[in-house]
Amino acid sequence: MKLLYGPDENLRPRNIALLMFSDRINVFFPYARIEFVDIPEPTGRHMNEKTFTEKQP
Repeated sequence: MKLLYGPDENLRPRNIALLMFSDRINVFFPYARIEFVDIPEPTGRHMNEKTFTEKQP
């Protein structure tokens, strides 16, 4: 998946690795969130929006 980069003696995670596998993404990316929009009709009526953010302890 190429989640790491750099020479063998100094591998570093790529941003996607931190986003996918980190329990606390806000440590690396403050205010990170995912916005999901479902538009069932071309007119935009009955549109549903949901924002996912890191769950606060």
